[in-house]
Amino acid sequence: MVSELLTPVGHLCLPDTITDEAIEFRQLSRYQATEYQEYGKDNYWNGDKMVHHNLEVALPIFEVAHPTCQGVWLFDNM
Repeated sequence: MVSELLTPVGHLCLPDTITDEAIEFRQLSRYQATEYQEYGKDNYWNGDKMVHHNLEVALPIFEVAHPTCQGVWLFDNM
């Protein structure tokens, strides 16, 4: 299972100009907001996981990648 966040310019990720030191300083957990999850026993993508992923991973990346923008988040449950 893949949860992906897209922007008008592609996948939501940090710009290449962000250094490893800046990523560590801002306590970002990763470079891209893409979430991969392997299905297994009792391992399903649910609302709690989606909220956690968006608040803890995607939003901080968005704020660094697009500091002067306001995001509009749309979700498709297909």
